[in-house]
Amino acid sequence: MRLGHAGGRCPSGATPERRQLAAVLLSLCRCTKSRTQAERAAQIWVSTPALSLYVNARRIPSIAILRLLYQLAEEGGRAQLPCTWAELVQLRELAKSSPHSSSREFHADQSTWHHDQHQEKVSS
Repeated sequence: MRLGHAGGRCPSGATPERRQLAAVLLSLCRCTKSRTQAERAAQIWVSTPALSLYVNARRIPSIAILRLLYQLAEEGGRAQLPCTWAELVQLRELAKSSPHSSSREFHADQSTWHHDQHQEKVSS
């Protein structure tokens, strides 16, 4: 596969924790009913390129995005999930604490938080 596509190569500087999280995210994607990465991305409120960054260990998703992907995989019912929700959160924390975490990921978390806050207001 080409770099930048789901399941492509992880960046050479990716830590083992980031690689493990990316592998689990890719497995979760494969557990969904969605046929394409674009469908999955739309269902978890991210762009297709953003989802690609997550499954290729280039960016760490927010907890909110992680939760949406995990729920989508649970609803898929195609296969046993690669981990529990608690294990997934722990993997994310390990990946975030690895040396190559960037401020860009912090901003991604913050924009997701704002999106979640907007959703709460809309549904009230």
